[in-house]
Amino acid sequence: MKASVERNSALVGNLACFSAYAIFGFNIICCKNIAVDGHITPMALFCLRSFGAALLFWLLSFVLSCRRRAISSSGSAVASSSSAVGSSGSAVASAACASSSPVVSLAGRAASGGDSHCASSARGETAELKKIEKGDYWKIALASFFGLFSTQLTFLLAIPYTTAIDASIMSSMLPIMTLLASAFVMRERITWSGVSGIVLSVIGVMILIFNSVSLREGAETTSVGGIVGMIGNTLSFALYLSIFRPLIRKYSVVTFMKWMFLFSSLYALPFSFSAFSASHLAAVPLSVALQVAYVVVGATFISYFLIPVGQKHLRPVVVSMYTYVQPVVAMVIALSLGLDQLTVLKVVATALVFTGVGLVNFTPSRTTSK
Repeated sequence: MKASVERNSALVGNLACFSAYAIFGFNIICCKNIAVDGHITPMALFCLRSFGAALLFWLLSFVLSCRRRAISSSGSAVASSSSAVGSSGSAVASAACASSSPVVSLAGRAASGGDSHCASSARGETAELKKIEKGDYWKIALASFFGLFSTQLTFLLAIPYTTAIDASIMSSMLPIMTLLASAFVMRERITWSGVSGIVLSVIGVMILIFNSVSLREGAETTSVGGIVGMIGNTLSFALYLSIFRPLIRKYSVVTFMKWMFLFSSLYALPFSFSAFSASHLAAVPLSVALQVAYVVVGATFISYFLIPVGQKHLRPVVVSMYTYVQPVVAMVIALSLGLDQLTVLKVVATALVFTGVGLVNFTPSRTTSK
């Protein structure tokens, strides 16, 4: 039974991470197109992502709270009725509990005791209502800085100076950054095969840097500044994955993320006026507006809902492994639309980065003895 639960938990985490990074793969293309269009500045796009996702998470939290109160009221009424009518009330309780959710309905018909099932559902709902402890607000603010503010801002500032394929390759460095962060923060020892993986990936990144510097073909060629920005992006998110997993597992996804994006919006607020003033929102083409909507709803609200689900069930390095989905999706889309071209050096650099990341991720880590 325990093994079955663990398998289901791992399946949920893996599906959540796969979906999130598949969405991120197309996000690279959208952000690149928005940057090239020029009507919306990177900072304005960041503000739109923060404000939009914060609004969506708080609205979702409100809807779920209303639903929980309705279920709680229904459960109380049914409980009173059940005590009055005896065994027939048990069937009524099962039906009332089942009506709250199709999933619960199926489980309720399969279970022999409707009252006990409804009670367990109510306990689950109560757990979801757990409030943020006072001592955790500053931790969530710090998590928001690394996981949202710094991560998204460095990405948006780097993407105008990075081709779609190169940005995807650089994003694949996330597992290595996560392993390094775990070594410093969680005192995990890195083996020789892990070190070899890091060296191979660094060589791949250096090939990208020297290739970009030698070609110098303007904005469509990755610059050193763009690569540095992408490294900052992956390092910041690696710190978020490594340091804040216990905090993420402590609260429900919606509760945690609504506060994460609230703090992110506060970080963005001082820059919002100048960012929107420098943008030309009224002149944004429909195609770009749709891509902005995808970035805000899909690559921010939905993806950042899915990633904490994965973090609850998987180790930080395993979560970061799913960054491999991102370059595959972005590369296929970019090549099919003619937005980028695949060169021999990029193939070699990609092979080195992926080989290094593979070595790092499939190497068992050991905790340093204190």
